[in-house]
Amino acid sequence: MKNKHIHVMTKYFYPVAAGIETNILETYSVLQKIGWNVTIHTTTDNYGQKNKLSLKENFRGLNIKRYVFGSENWGYVPDIDLNKFEGLLALHNFNVYYWRIFLQTLWLKITGQKKFKLVVTPHGGFNPEWNIFPTGVRLIKQIYHATLGTMFMNLVVDKVRAVSE
Repeated sequence: MKNKHIHVMTKYFYPVAAGIETNILETYSVLQKIGWNVTIHTTTDNYGQKNKLSLKENFRGLNIKRYVFGSENWGYVPDIDLNKFEGLLALHNFNVYYWRIFLQTLWLKITGQKKFKLVVTPHGGFNPEWNIFPTGVRLIKQIYHATLGTMFMNLVVDKVRAVSE
């Protein structure tokens, strides 16, 4: 890949240190050390605390851009110009708010303008433990996964990186 830039999207990142965050930190720190320019797009939230982290940070050579996570955006919208981006876009987990990324990627692919590779890492699988979500949220997520989510995975995603069963 000629452009060695990776944009990573995830809801939480360092200093949050659970499984997904640790996987991202360790994987992309190694890639950064061998010459990749890595930007982590994440939220200003810690588990249980909203808007507690700084908007920009650098840790282990990883550029961290944080966004306020909210219902008005159905998550957050990363500062990535997909029309010009030529590297690797890595989405961690399979979040409903990635629909914008999937839709724009589909359009760029259909029109022959897509220049980047899209990789999804669905930690915990494509279908998580649904009982952890409130009923309304669970229903929306299940419908999305069974319809648009499956379509996007089949038509838009270049690779799936499995880290679980």
